[in-house]
Formats: sequence, structure tokens, C-alpha cells
Amino acid sequence: MKINPLGSAGNLYQKRMDHYRTNDNPTSKQTDKVEISKEAQQMQQKSDFSTQRKDKVEELKKQIEAGEYKMDTKETARKFYEYWNGKA
Repeated sequence: MKINPLGSAGNLYQKRMDHYRTNDNPTSKQTDKVEISKEAQQMQQKSDFSTQRKDKVEELKKQIEAGEYKMDTKETARKFYEYWNGKA
């Protein structure tokens, strides 16, 4: 009795790969497109939130490096408490 070491699984794999190779048509590939509405583009241009945020971060960095930054520990604890207890 002769036993095929790959069994039928090897043949199925080969048939499937042959099928993909013959049906692979490079012209049928589609590319994704993203379109941003005019309103969204205007919002991006008008929003200076990121620049304000950068300015604030830079100011805080300068204060920390100069040793002038004072943290209000009670206010920080209160905000943590509100956040973790769902009151924020």
C-alpha cells in the first residue's frame, strides 16, 4: 500500500494557488480614496487649538526647567477623584 505523505491537503493547496495565479488581474485592483468636505477643511484651517496647546506645553516646560512651576496637589487630587468616580 502506497501512502502519499502530503495527502489530499497538498493537492488542494496547490490547486488553490494555481487558481489565484491564473485569476490575478492587476487591472482589477482598486485603490482607496478619502475626500474631505469643504466644511471640514475650513474647520482645520480655522482651528488654532493645536498651536495654543503647543504654546501652553512650551510655557509649562519652561516653568518646570526654571523651577517656577507650582502644582496644586489638592486640585489635582480633586480632579482625579472626579474622573475615577464619574463626576467629570
